[in-house]
Amino acid sequence: MYRHIWLFLLLTIGLHCEPTPESKPALFSQGRHAVQTGWEQTPEKLEAAYCLGCHETSHAEWSRGQHAHAWTDPVFQEAFDHEPRQWCVNCHAPLESQEAAWRAEGARAPELQEGINCAACHVRQGEIISIRVGNCDAGVVRARESFGSAEFCAGCHQFNFPTATNPLRYSDEPMQNTFAEWQAAGSKNECHQCHYAGHELVGGKNTDRMPNAFYDFSAERDEGATIRLAFRIADRGHILPTGDLYRSIALEAAYDPGFQRVYYRRRWARYYQAGRRNETAPEALIWNRDLKRNSGIRPEQDRITLTIDAPAGPVYIRLIRRFHDQSLGGRSRLPLAKRSATIWSTVVY
Repeated sequence: MYRHIWLFLLLTIGLHCEPTPESKPALFSQGRHAVQTGWEQTPEKLEAAYCLGCHETSHAEWSRGQHAHAWTDPVFQEAFDHEPRQWCVNCHAPLESQEAAWRAEGARAPELQEGINCAACHVRQGEIISIRVGNCDAGVVRARESFGSAEFCAGCHQFNFPTATNPLRYSDEPMQNTFAEWQAAGSKNECHQCHYAGHELVGGKNTDRMPNAFYDFSAERDEGATIRLAFRIADRGHILPTGDLYRSIALEAAYDPGFQRVYYRRRWARYYQAGRRNETAPEALIWNRDLKRNSGIRPEQDRITLTIDAPAGPVYIRLIRRFHDQSLGGRSRLPLAKRSATIWSTVVY
């Protein structure tokens, strides 16, 4: 008899207890599969315009940010044109309906153009989720403790090289390592504290962000045949550059203002070599790589100083950020101006 009572109590507790935040599934799958919202039967609710009526300010902020342009970004589109992989779609246009549209209509499907929209982050199992409880015309807003945390961002910004694509499997070598870099740095700031202005995601491709991250530049020719260069970097929670595979930052010195004759280059980037062959998925060889060296600017470095040769005549100097550096092994038909941004430039006489 007592045994039956205990069984009844255990079942009752199990049925009525909410799972802890740690036991709930991650909101993003690191590209393994598309996002199911529970609103798939009402596709009009999956569009950002559905939220516009009540959230005009948030919609305007989102539309300016990089999440809204995650799919239409020309650097991404150029890379995706070379290698149109499903796991790219699952992060850059993560909704299940977007994946279906891509399969049916290709990369120009209208559903894809919103990139990472409101529903992609805020709707799961037919419910609206956020950092706090609230009310919305679309339904009750339920709080999720991990919403907006660094772990939340890791669902798309931390993943390894794929070794097989159907089903998707990853190697043990990070392809994007931003979350792990942030953990190692021990930063007190979470991702949103540096990268969000309201609902606007800001990052390296924002024209004013990177110039503001570098400051206190100096370039002086000394009495000998050298130039002393220095600059400072603002506080940050990860290595620069981070994220996409072919990003780099470089300080270049040239004989001409067009930088056609560069005689000095110091590059901060990740360098890879071919990874181990996967005999069961030979097509994955092009993806499976091993990190050879990471020369990126580490979070604890707040000042860079360099001494370079100074030939006679004017020397043209620039600090440039490349979003797709072909010298690192990438392929791109975009002109340099479309896949780079100059952070600082000067001329030393």
